[in-house]
Amino acid sequence: MSSTLLRFCFIFLMTINFTLLSTAQSLSSIDSLFTKLKNEKVDTFILRKYTTYLDSLTTDKKEEIEIISNWVIDNAILLQADKIEITASVVLASTYLAADKLKEATDLYNKVILMGVKEEKSNYQYLSRAYIGMYNYYKQTGEYKIAAEYIDKNLLLSKKYDYKAGIAKSKYGLSGLLEDNGYPNYKDTFYLRLNLMNEASALWATLKDTAQMYRVKIGIAETLAEYNLYDSAIFTLESNKINLVDKFNQKFAAPYYFTLGKVYNQKAGYLNEKKELHGKAIDNFLLCISFAKKSNNNKYLLWGYNWLSSSYKYIDDYKNAYKYKNVFSNLNDSILDASYLQSMASAQHKYKVEKKDKEILLLNTTNQKKSILNKILIGSAAALLFIGLLGYRNFKTKQKLQQTQITQLEKDKQLLAVDAMLKGQEEERSRLAKDLHDGLGGMLSGVKLSFVNMKENMVMDAPSVHSFEASILQLDNTIAELRKVAHNLMPEALVKFGLKNAVLDFCNSMQLSSKTKIIFEQMGTDRTLSNTADLYIYRIIQELINNAIKHAQPNQILVQLTKADKNILITVENDGNYFDIANIKNADGIGMKSVQQRVDYFTGKMDISSDKANGTSINIELNA
Repeated sequence: MSSTLLRFCFIFLMTINFTLLSTAQSLSSIDSLFTKLKNEKVDTFILRKYTTYLDSLTTDKKEEIEIISNWVIDNAILLQADKIEITASVVLASTYLAADKLKEATDLYNKVILMGVKEEKSNYQYLSRAYIGMYNYYKQTGEYKIAAEYIDKNLLLSKKYDYKAGIAKSKYGLSGLLEDNGYPNYKDTFYLRLNLMNEASALWATLKDTAQMYRVKIGIAETLAEYNLYDSAIFTLESNKINLVDKFNQKFAAPYYFTLGKVYNQKAGYLNEKKELHGKAIDNFLLCISFAKKSNNNKYLLWGYNWLSSSYKYIDDYKNAYKYKNVFSNLNDSILDASYLQSMASAQHKYKVEKKDKEILLLNTTNQKKSILNKILIGSAAALLFIGLLGYRNFKTKQKLQQTQITQLEKDKQLLAVDAMLKGQEEERSRLAKDLHDGLGGMLSGVKLSFVNMKENMVMDAPSVHSFEASILQLDNTIAELRKVAHNLMPEALVKFGLKNAVLDFCNSMQLSSKTKIIFEQMGTDRTLSNTADLYIYRIIQELINNAIKHAQPNQILVQLTKADKNILITVENDGNYFDIANIKNADGIGMKSVQQRVDYFTGKMDISSDKANGTSINIELNA
């Protein structure tokens, strides 16, 4: 085994060990936090103390924020302390948004807005934070028109109460909308964005919020670089180094060095200069990685390794490019595994489960009390024997009913665990789809644009032109394949157009790529299902079609989705190869197991039949 391979193995094992240790420590701290909160004497003073503590936590403490916020919200509702509930809700919503839990975030922000507008004067600061949160959500999902509406609402509210922090956030947010939407006039857009960011910075200066003020400098530098003003961007960053790095090194050092490295990398690509500028980019990416490790900032650690690999590639140092690409991949995989374990552990500690446990304990205590009372009644007197027997029979009936309730509660706990696991998988699919589409997809599109610009400035003979255009075509195919993968991970059609259109879109795309004829039919009522039901039904059909194409090699697949009044019927038939049903049920793959888990979640049933003459038919009934 070569020394290089040994070194890679060592890095990978160290990363995994570190991740597992961190996860174990995190679970231990979560348990101790639950114990502490359980023993707290709950009153408004204690709740205010915890809301103050919540505001001091950074978003990387998401498990702690989620546990404390939910505890504060539940108790604030019991004490009818609306102001405390709003405070904890807006903190928790911001944490959900940072963790890409978009539905949970928007639900909480909408709740804060509904509560805040009732007493706007006393809650305008939290109402402003909710408007900004909704702006960030819609900007993140590409719905810029709605994002602009929330920025306008926040600006009006903040000006009404002379809330300078809210006005500053509105101006900075507007500069971000200009970045994404663009204006017809190139120069006007540039100066508008710079003016808005400078106005926001000036407001934060009057508030003495130096952290926000200097954070804008990074945004200004990125804007300058977008317009190819690389020297101005570098000057802006380097002239503010003492503020961004030396003063706030744990908060801004990693973003600072990453942005500076990215600007050098972009300038090198723009000037087609390999060594000196990429060397500076590499130095800054290494500093970014160093500070990201100290502050446990996984986002900039991953970005640093990825861009560092890119810079080494541009200077033809393929050994280091390959090395850091492997470190990036291994670290990314380990972070995904740790995130999944923590989300599962957190889900098992949810208060819903704890409440179920309390109900079980209460039912068992009730049974014991009734048993004692029954013995007293039986032994009290022979004259009351008949009444005692009737009472005993009545007790036994109730006891069976209560035992049935206990069994049902246990099943509910198991369903909560399965639901947490499936939602964790979907969150990871969504995050991966966004990373592929927005990160790698954007980089590939940038590479294509660079190639097209190069072609316009180069003189090539006919064979070279043909080869160049073939390369562009191959790059287009790569981008299309990447978008297809991202779409399969988290299809936009399901969110925007509903289950029927999403399934039809998937069937059409699979028919084009596999050359297998796929027929989709939807029958029954047109009732609306929950988001969870839509997603799980889509995943079931997606997995069954993929399995049929992969293993059965059919000429035709028929997919039928029937919505009855109280249940859903799914049928997937194909005329392909015959399969032994026992082998399908006992297969080691996770595909059919994931289908069975989703069927179990809806307390449904699945029937599989297969023969040589008719192919394979799978029928599923869901109580949804």
